[in-house]
Amino acid sequence: MWSRFLGVLSTLISDLINAEEILMVVYHLENHAVFGMVCFFHFEVL
Repeated sequence: MWSRFLGVLSTLISDLINAEEILMVVYHLENHAVFGMVCFFHFEVL
């Protein structure tokens, strides 16, 4: 029973870590997109 519980627990933890990594990647991509748009508009104005 304990080994099964630990298996489920480790699966949940790995899923959470994967979800957090995906969120971080999306967050960074959005930041880069905003940064690129700001630079683009800045250079367009100049």
